[in-house]
This record gives sequence, C-alpha cells and structure tokens, in this order.
Amino acid sequence: MSTAHRQRRSAYTVDRVAPTAEPQTTTVQTARVLAMARGVPGSMALVLAVAVCVASIAMMLSPSPVAAEELDLVDLSLEEILSMEVESVSKHAESYFETASSVYVLEHDEIVRSGATRLVDLLQLVPGAIVSELSYDVANATVRGFPEPYSGTILVLLDRVPIQSPASGAFFFERFFIDPEEIERIEVIKGPGGATYGANAVTGVISIFTRSASTQDSKARVETGTDGLFSMNIAGGKELAEGQAIRGWLRRFSHDGYARNPLFDGTIVRVYSKELDQEVEVENRFTLPDNDVETTTMGLSHSVTLGDDVNVESRFHFMEGTGDRYSTFTTVYPEFPGTPIPDSTFIQRERQLRWHLSSRLSHRAGAHQLDAIGSFRREKMRLSILGGVEHDTRTADLEIQDRVRWSRNHELDLGVGARLISFSFDPLYERSWTKVEPGTRRETLFSTHAQDRWQVTEKTSITASAKAEFWSLIGNSAQISAVLRGNYRPTDRTQFWTALSRNLANPSYREVAVEMWVAQVPPYWAYVAGGVPEEMIPTGAGHYLAYLPSEEPDPAKYLTSEGGFRAVLSPRATVETSVFYSRVQDLSIAFNPDLNVLVDSELVDGTKVIPIVSANNTDGSMAGAETILRYRGTDRDMIEVSHSLMVTDLALPDNAIEQVTAPKHQVRLRTYLGLPFRVDLTASALWTSGERNVAAYDYVNQELAPEEWGGVVLEDRNTRWKLDLAVQRSFGSGYLARIWGRNLLTDPYVDSFPDFDLLLYPQTVERTYGVSISYQP
Repeated sequence: MSTAHRQRRSAYTVDRVAPTAEPQTTTVQTARVLAMARGVPGSMALVLAVAVCVASIAMMLSPSPVAAEELDLVDLSLEEILSMEVESVSKHAESYFETASSVYVLEHDEIVRSGATRLVDLLQLVPGAIVSELSYDVANATVRGFPEPYSGTILVLLDRVPIQSPASGAFFFERFFIDPEEIERIEVIKGPGGATYGANAVTGVISIFTRSASTQDSKARVETGTDGLFSMNIAGGKELAEGQAIRGWLRRFSHDGYARNPLFDGTIVRVYSKELDQEVEVENRFTLPDNDVETTTMGLSHSVTLGDDVNVESRFHFMEGTGDRYSTFTTVYPEFPGTPIPDSTFIQRERQLRWHLSSRLSHRAGAHQLDAIGSFRREKMRLSILGGVEHDTRTADLEIQDRVRWSRNHELDLGVGARLISFSFDPLYERSWTKVEPGTRRETLFSTHAQDRWQVTEKTSITASAKAEFWSLIGNSAQISAVLRGNYRPTDRTQFWTALSRNLANPSYREVAVEMWVAQVPPYWAYVAGGVPEEMIPTGAGHYLAYLPSEEPDPAKYLTSEGGFRAVLSPRATVETSVFYSRVQDLSIAFNPDLNVLVDSELVDGTKVIPIVSANNTDGSMAGAETILRYRGTDRDMIEVSHSLMVTDLALPDNAIEQVTAPKHQVRLRTYLGLPFRVDLTASALWTSGERNVAAYDYVNQELAPEEWGGVVLEDRNTRWKLDLAVQRSFGSGYLARIWGRNLLTDPYVDSFPDFDLLLYPQTVERTYGVSISYQP
C-alpha cells in the first residue's frame, strides 16, 4: 500500500474522535458505579476509578500547546483529516466520508497498545461487536447478529481472501493465532456486504490486513502470563532491490486454558439434586486438563513494482495448532439395552493445519484500474465432533475486478470470480457419530459483480451494486445480492448516508450432506418409571436424535435498510451514529418435528433415528442503533464512548433445537493516554445487558439437560461487566515492556454454554494477566 495512503489513514486516525460532556466528572462516576455494582471492594473501586478516568483528567490538564505531536495535529488540513481511506466496502480504497456504510477501523498502533493476544480480544474493542467465549480456545464473535458460529452471516477476510470454513460456513476464532502486532489494521463493516462479497456477508464483514512487505522494521518479543501463557515472536523486513521488498514473521504460542469450573475441580462433584431434594456426591467425569492451545504460525509477504503502474503483492500464512478437548459417545440412558454406541467420555487431541497463499496484481492503464487476486488455501482439521472426524478442504479462488472512471463524476466496477472447493471427510473411529455422503466431492462457485457510482451533484452521490453467484452445492440458479446506497455531504465536515440491500445466507456443506447423532431420547422404561401413560409414550423412545441433511436447502434472505450520520466537530473530535432494520425470511433453524417420527439412518444400517432437520422455517426482524463519540488530544491520547442497541424478534418454531441470543445493550469506554516517563496506559470497559446464552446443565448426571429434567442454569445474568487494562513503557535502545490484565472487573463466570455444543461441562472465563518485553533495533 502506498505511503500516501498510509499517511491519509493515519491523519484520519488522529482526528476521527469526539468530545464527551464533562469527561472528568462523568468518567469518575461511571467507574465508581461499575465497581460498586459488581461488589468490588473499596480499594479496587478506587483503582478502577483512577485507571479509567486518568486519561480524561490528563487530557483536560495537560499543557497541550507545547506538545510536538499536537502542533503537528493542529497543522493538519481538513482535507487530510477527511481523506482517510477504507477498502473493505467496495474492494478499493475510497474516502471514509464518501462511504455509505457503517465502518469501524482499528489501526496498528491501537492494536499494539491494547496488549491483545487473540483476535477476539481485538474485536472486544469494536463498538457493536458481540463476543461469546465458551472456553479459552472456543470463542464466537459477530456484529449485528448472533454469536453462533454456524449462522453463516458474517464474513472474515485475511488480506482480502475469505477464510471461512467452506464445510461449516463458520469462522473458528480459536484457530486464528496470527500475531496481533503483525496486523496492520482491521476494518469492520457493520452491516450487509453481500453486493460486494456475495452470500454470507449478511450482518457484517471483518477484514484483516497484515503488515505489507514495505514495512521494514524488525522486532522480537517474549510474553508470558497466567494460565501458562507463553509466546515468542520475531518479525523483520528487508528491501531486496529497488521496488522489491520482503517481510516475514514467526510466532510460537501456548496457553493452558482457563481454570475449570470449581464444581469440577476434583474427583468428586458435590451438588444439589432436585430429584432427591438434597446434596449428593457423584464421581467427576471430567478430571483431565483440557481447553489448552499450542500453535505455531508464520507469515511471509513479498512485493514488487513492475514499472510505474504495475504492482504485485504476495502473501503466505501458515497456522498449525493442537489442543486437548473432551469428546463423547454420550447416551442419556446408557444402560438401555441395544444402544449401538456405548457411553464414554475421553480426551482427544485436536489438531488443525491451515495455510493460505495469495497474490494480488494491481495495474493502472489510463481510465482503468485492474485488480486480480488469486489464492489457494488448505484447511485440514482433526476434530472431536461426536465421535471424531477429520476433514480436509482445499479452496482455489480467482477474482478479477476492473474499475473504470468514465468521467469525473462516474465510476463503474465490473468483476468476475471463480472458486473450486474440494471436500474430504473421514471418521476417526469405526463408530463415529458423523457421516458424510459422499466422503469426497468437489463444488464450484462462479460469480459476477457490478457497481456503478454517480456523483449526482457536488454534495450527493448514488451507488448501485449487485453480485450474482452460482453455487453448485445448492443448485445452479443465480443467487443475487444487491444494494443501493446514497451519500449526502451538506458541508465538508458532515455526511448523511443511507442504504437499502438484499442479502443471502447460503446453507453450508454441514447442512446439506452430513448426518450427526446427538443424544438418545429416554427409552420406554424411563417413561413408564416416570408415570407416563403408555399411549403417550413416543414412538421414538430409546432412539437417537440426529441432524440430517436438508432436502431442499435454500438461502435465508435479509432485506436491510440502514442509515447514518457523521460529523467532524473539530480537528480532534468526531461523532457518528447509525440505525438499521433487517427483515429476515427463511432463516434455517434446526428443529425436531415430532418424537413419533422415525426415519432410516444412513449412519448405522438397519437403525431408525428421530430426525433433526435444518429447514427454512423462521422469519423475523432485527433492528438496532449505534452512536460513537471520539476525542483525540495528541497521538498518545484518545477517549471513545459508544452505545450499541440491538433488538431481535424471531418467530422460532416451538420445537426448535437451537437457541439464538444476543445482548440488547452494549456500552463501551475505550481510552489510551500518554503519561510522563514514556509510559502509555490503555483501558477498555464494556457493559452489556439482556444477554442470556447459557443452557441448563444437569450436574448430577454431568450432561446437558433442560430444567424440567433437573438441569440448573449456573450463570443467568442480565448484565455483565468487563475491564481490560494495559500499561507499557519504552526504554532506551529500542526496548519496550508491557503489562496487561483482562476481565479485571469480574469474578470467573460462564459466558456461554449453548445446547449441543462440543464442550461437555460449563467452563469459566476468568481474570488473566501477562507481561511482555520486546526489542526493536
């Protein structure tokens, strides 16, 4: 990326901020309220109040006119401030203030200051992002949607290439361990992106850009922390010749995982039994450590300039990781005779291997700007999914886009794309609960894309985009996503925008070709023992529920209207607000039609199962609003306050298996501050409400169970608090030390524990601490 592009983006980052009324008083009161509401001791409340409000106090009292950084900031022209560019909305750089979409950018300096060790730590900083942790190595995240990995509504890009699993439609955040300090920036589109990226970019797009080969700095870092965290990272770049450069990095990361739920910390579990109305002691089935992570990741980038108008940039990413996780052949009533799969619980070493190779050619010729991206990526995973499965997916992509400037006020983008995907699935064990027919197959996706932009008047522009895709997995008919955007700038400092779009969420390979057994329905004798009349005992008693392929997989449809307002209040302050409404049609939710319905299983010959089917059976709506205020004093001082609201109304079937929840309110306070003696402080506070995403669990039998079967909801909070802090200090000769802490405001808690997940007991999110030392010559 050109130096000019980076400078414009940096200029905007310095100034895309907003003031807050009475920052000293408001922030102190907010910190105290947060602390007292969680029952934090007085000493902790005082520390919290000081940590969160010190940024505001210092910015109010600091003698800003003498700061060199601030003088440079004031000297920046308004044109430089407003010319910050983003790329993810239309796949080419465009002015942020001409983008009719809600976009949020995390820059490299902000990423480094945060002390984040995982991608989900960074997404916690993004207004409107929803992060749900099941354990340290399993986390889900989304924007404007539900933190459910298989919803297929959010797209994740790595250096412009989609990295979703083609097999499941999910992005597994726990298997993405690129060094955060090697991320140049993250652009988050909060809203539909299907007209640019196609199906499954419905509620948002997370676009991750790693550092380019033109970045020549070198760095080495060692980091350690609680729960066995250890990381070693090295990175460096070199100019090979004029117009040619290379950069590489390597990271080794390990973590023992969060501490287990105290109920399972030992060989005996002592819990209250609803059935017996007394406390009982039962043997703990989960005694071995799990939830750990060991990864090796590396990256290599190369850029070369061929003449004045041709540039080729190539990237290679390699990720290898392992972790211990419980697997199961669980039956609700294992003593029932004839059960084809015995009950057992064991630890399985999961392993994933991924590598991505991509190359981008950019060529300017007269009025044409041609971009071509080719990529090949492989994802090989060994998973403990209901008995164990190993799948190997290879994906080859080619996309070509031509942007033509017809006149000063008219631009046209045309693009074509082709994708070839090869799936291979193999059970790990003879009695695996996962079956794919056929085990190996190839699918293709072809696409065309067009975008037309008119500058109607000096202050008004209109953009129309559409993308048609032909996905062989669900048929050969065209799947069309489209959007119409409008942008109005009454002044150079203000912007109003609006958009109306149609987007699709395609079913995944998992929904189309996989049979998975889940759990056994109570057998005949269990109903009799419970006093159920014989005529009311379902035909399926003693059989297994099983996810079956959908016979007619159709994409879900999202019709979305959105709008927003941006304003630069001063060279240091901005305000941004947006609203949206989405009408959802034909959403696919897994449901069990009737316990009296039995079908032949393809997994075990001669066996009947109760079908769980993913079908287009749910309609509803989602709506929300968001406001972001940001104020920036100098390059080292910033404070940002945001509020995000999301309301959902989905008509789920009465017999729905899956539950979808999301917090209604999220309030974030994010700040960083330059202190004397070359010390930098970063703080991030988060408050959420209306979040209920924890299933009932039977601690006596140690399995998922509804409350009417004796299940207990361990965590059922309407609100949740979170505070992260990081402090760093630079020393002479290129050394920098950093101390960070996460979840400082809360005791260990269960963040998420959805039905039919792979984890077999509730795991807790806890406070973690770490320290790192880096050297940059």
